[in-house]
Amino acid sequence: MKDIIENIERLSLRIVHIEPQAVYIKTELMGEHTLPCDLNAFRTDPEALESPELEEWAMEALEELRKAEDADFDPNQEPTTRDELYFLEIKSYAKEQIEEQLGNW
Repeated sequence: MKDIIENIERLSLRIVHIEPQAVYIKTELMGEHTLPCDLNAFRTDPEALESPELEEWAMEALEELRKAEDADFDPNQEPTTRDELYFLEIKSYAKEQIEEQLGNW
């Protein structure tokens, strides 16, 4: 588990722009992405960030991290339990980072 968290932290997620209905994030491995989100709702409940876009971003992040970790990683193979744990941790990481950084805006 520790190695998963260390790899996720390599994303270095940061907010680059905020609008009332979206958060624009940037990561070292993947560049910029837009995550739709009602910011007022998010400030009281981080689960408000849940969306198909967050799911898609987390899957892309999982693939990038797994490729960096294992050159033979095949994103088309059936996800392992470890991959599923990775995916959930990536989503949690994104919510935590966005929540923390929103306080600085």
